[in-house]
Amino acid sequence: MRRKSFAGMLCPIARSLNVVGEWWTLLIVRDAFDGARRFEDFRATGIADNILSTRLDLLVREGILERRAYQEHPPRYEYLLTEKGRDLLPIIVALGVWGLRWTDGPKVPPGGPSKPSSEAILAALRDRAPEHAVAAGNE
Repeated sequence: MRRKSFAGMLCPIARSLNVVGEWWTLLIVRDAFDGARRFEDFRATGIADNILSTRLDLLVREGILERRAYQEHPPRYEYLLTEKGRDLLPIIVALGVWGLRWTDGPKVPPGGPSKPSSEAILAALRDRAPEHAVAAGNE
C-alpha cells in the first residue's frame, strides 16, 4: 500500500514527517549520531539490507547524509551527517526523553549514566537555537 505524500502540505510537521517519518529513518540518523558510518555499522540494529539501502538513499537524496567513497574496488561508501542532518539532534533527543518517560523499559539511556543527561543536551541545544524558535513552554 502506497502512503500519501505530505510534501505539499502547509504544516511543517507533516512536511518533516514526509522525510523522516518512517521509523527506520530516525534510527539510522540516531546511529549516525552515535558514530555509525558504514553500511555494516547501520545493520547492527537488525534492519534488512534492502530497507537500509532504500533509507540511506533517501537520506542522501534529502541532504541529511552525505555519501563518500572510502574504497574504489569494490566500491564502498560511508555516510556522514550534513548540517541538515545534525539539525535533527534536538528531535532525536526529544524522542529519547519522551521514550524514557512514557514507554515501558529501562529509565536510563542506552549509553548509561555516563552519557550527558538529556537536560544538559537540551540546555545546550536551546543555547544554539535561532532567536525566532519558540522555547518549549514559553508560547
